[in-house]
Amino acid sequence: MKQTLDLKHSSFFNHHRYLELEGLLKKADAEKLLQATQGIPLLEGRDLWMRDEWIRSISLRKSFAHCANELLQSKFLHLAFDQSL
Repeated sequence: MKQTLDLKHSSFFNHHRYLELEGLLKKADAEKLLQATQGIPLLEGRDLWMRDEWIRSISLRKSFAHCANELLQSKFLHLAFDQSL
């Protein structure tokens, strides 16, 4: 399902530089992602999307790209600065 962002979302993102969106991940996917990243030391939690096929498939979903495109107003996006915390 395509996430729709409104002016309120964009304004918040532009001011705070982050945004929490409900429903972007299914509950089962969110739980599996949490399990996959638990116990990973901070410095080893970088670029997980490059090392784990399932995390890559989640990271490259069109719904994420659509939201990022709307928020950043850019045709070209780069996946960077991912860090498991």
